Amino acid sequence: MPACEGFLAHKDHDLLSAYRQGVCAGEVQGVWATASALGRVCSPPRATVGQAVLVVMRFINTRPARMHEPFSFLALEALTTAWPCKVTTRAERQRERIARLLAAVRETERFVEPGAAAAATARAMAPIARTLGLKPPKGT
Repeated sequence: MPACEGFLAHKDHDLLSAYRQGVCAGEVQGVWATASALGRVCSPPRATVGQAVLVVMRFINTRPARMHEPFSFLALEALTTAWPCKVTTRAERQRERIARLLAAVRETERFVEPGAAAAATARAMAPIARTLGLKPPKGT
């Protein structure tokens, strides 16, 4: 906990303190990134690691009886409490995933010459996109 507080205060009196602050920030960032990727945490678009560490520290400091629990578990609970994702149905989550996939396909179309692989991917994605009411990739 002192290392996280030092990270927030931008204190690095010595190499060991700086290392420990990096461990704190890195663990919070790892939990945050993983939880975000799994749809468990929906942080504001411009949230910083410092803000995530502050969320975790406030959560833990208001629950001193739980300080014996693993830091990463408390960090996950803190971040999901502070930045929850809206509850969606399975179909909505699947539609969002496919929309992100289609966006990635469209983005790569800008950098890759149209070829057999790109055309095959576009043909395979087109019926899915149409079913979901999304714009199909180019070349379909």
